[in-house]
Amino acid sequence: MAGESPTIAANQARTFLGLWTSLVPGLTADRAVPDRLNQLLSRNRSFGSRDRRMYRELVYTGFRYHSWVANALSESNEDALRALVWLSAEIPAMGRMKSFWCDGWPPTPNSVDEKQSILRSRTARLDLDATLLPVWLSRECPQACHPPLIDTLHSRSPLWIRVQTDDHQRLREEFHARGWKVTSSPLLPQAWRVAAVDEDLTTSQAFKLGQFEIQDLGSQILAAAPPVRKGTHWLDACAGAGGKTLPLAQRVGPGGRMTAWDVRGAALAELRIRARRSPFSNIRIARPAPGEVFDGVFVDAPCTGSGTWRRAPYLKLSTHESTIREASRNQLQLLNRLATHVKPGGVLAYATCSLCKSENHQVTSEFLDQNPQFRRYPLENTFGYPDAPDSGELTLMPHVHDTDGFYLACLIRQAGQAPSQ
Repeated sequence: MAGESPTIAANQARTFLGLWTSLVPGLTADRAVPDRLNQLLSRNRSFGSRDRRMYRELVYTGFRYHSWVANALSESNEDALRALVWLSAEIPAMGRMKSFWCDGWPPTPNSVDEKQSILRSRTARLDLDATLLPVWLSRECPQACHPPLIDTLHSRSPLWIRVQTDDHQRLREEFHARGWKVTSSPLLPQAWRVAAVDEDLTTSQAFKLGQFEIQDLGSQILAAAPPVRKGTHWLDACAGAGGKTLPLAQRVGPGGRMTAWDVRGAALAELRIRARRSPFSNIRIARPAPGEVFDGVFVDAPCTGSGTWRRAPYLKLSTHESTIREASRNQLQLLNRLATHVKPGGVLAYATCSLCKSENHQVTSEFLDQNPQFRRYPLENTFGYPDAPDSGELTLMPHVHDTDGFYLACLIRQAGQAPSQ
């Protein structure tokens, strides 16, 4: 075997298995796994940035292929470790480990079926007949259980940024100086894909000056799809850290206003930092007053997050049918409450990062049944999805544009239909 020495490789294997053993308890209920992993990695002062990236990649690959490797990893099975190394992404931090554990192995294919076939021929005691996705997902999103979507859900997410400056040339020059290769998306010119997925872009001067934000292309599409007009006043009602607030503020322009609110204090604190760093001066962070109405209300509702499973694979282990039922009830209640802030002729945009129909189309349909003063409204841009223009709904499938998965529905309060108080 080439690359790492046997001693170093053995130590890395023990360290990984120790991390894995610490994380496994509670996986079926714990949605804060990243925090636990960060705490574990920060406790070991001998870890450099490369070590942390390597162990994080191995852990996340373990979550992605949990049903195949979990039992074998619990027995410290060497085949399971070798499989994880081989299945992990081709990033610099994994280079030496791959050269030791997978010397002579073929390149990792994109197809889940091909990965399964190669592992069958080269490993033993892995549960390769186990399904990688929960059985209930076949009812919520049948496409997810078949190629090409299942293949994309079991790949590493790309790195996208959203450019917030008109001086694209200067931004490209700094990225070029740092060796960061970027490609502009044909869908949105301000969306750039960064090849250096392991680099910390927040160290750049451009980031500190608010010239860009790190944001998945799908999330950018979500903010670009609703019919937002210059000079209007919008509410981002579940703003979080501002992933939709900032691009919506850019869309309404200096003559418009953007109000943002969230019940989570920590998220709002992060939004304040991002808003101050951004070039936009039209953002107000405040709870909407009773009876206050807006030209548009964006509801990026809390959800189960199945659209982000390639980025956050631990979520599929803690998401159950009961989780979805509870989420959809809460989403409908939230939509009913926030709809009162939409003025006549105004737009209500409902979004999730879920692929589950129970959280998406079903919630929208139930809301419309209960609120006849609203109707579906055409999207500003449908980004190549053929059914979206007529339905007023858009479901972003990760394999189509290499994004996370999202859902968006645009509804309009018909003129003359005043909000109920």
